[in-house]
Amino acid sequence: AASVFAAMEVPVRISDAIVPTPAVSAAAKRLDAVGVVITASHNPPEWNGYKIKAPFGGSASQDQIAGIEEKLSQYDPALKPHPFRDYLHSGMIRELNLLDGYLDLIRDSIDLDAIRSAGIRLAHDPMYGSGSTVLKKLLGDSVTEIHAERNPLFGGIAPEPMEKNLKKLSDIILEHECDAGIANDGDADRVGMVDEEGKFVDSHRILSLLAKYLHIKKGMEGKIVKTFSTTTMLDKQAVSYGLPLEVTPIGFKY
Repeated sequence: AASVFAAMEVPVRISDAIVPTPAVSAAAKRLDAVGVVITASHNPPEWNGYKIKAPFGGSASQDQIAGIEEKLSQYDPALKPHPFRDYLHSGMIRELNLLDGYLDLIRDSIDLDAIRSAGIRLAHDPMYGSGSTVLKKLLGDSVTEIHAERNPLFGGIAPEPMEKNLKKLSDIILEHECDAGIANDGDADRVGMVDEEGKFVDSHRILSLLAKYLHIKKGMEGKIVKTFSTTTMLDKQAVSYGLPLEVTPIGFKY
């Protein structure tokens, strides 16, 4: 993909390693660039797809996608890109470390010292995906990590942080007396959680817990925005907290 862009005289900055999708989003914003991620996400590996991040860091809008599709119609299939290394040598493609900038962004956004000083022990299951080592780099030895090695077949299961896929994480929490477990999907833009008793905490409850924390503990006001498919617990919380609620259709473009 990088070589095809370079052949069309579009300069490319490519990650020097596999990284979480949010790291590409952060780099797109930092570099005022379009981000491209090739991933099957939480699906089986043969389902590779193509994610496009706009220069503001979020998913590309419908208008932006339409512009890309128009350019696709102009693509000459006879175009033969040079080898990847040739473009590296010319500078049309440059390899960059995208992970460190993303980790620095997290360090600037979240009080990691407060988490460390609380003495919380975490278990992390990146499900053989691109989230491997990330929590450990941020929080050190307080994190017990499983399924961190490279495995293109993801241990024989689709890397989706669902209850049925997190039995090992639950076992590790009980074995190591961890306070919580975090799991990520293959490209690490989805999250699942297991509590200190090894019980699964779905994403709807995570969202409700976050809303409670942000409003009750942090004193934040404002609007709660959710998609139609997201838990009605947020609707009840909005009423209880006296906050406006907006419900959007389902899909990244909203």
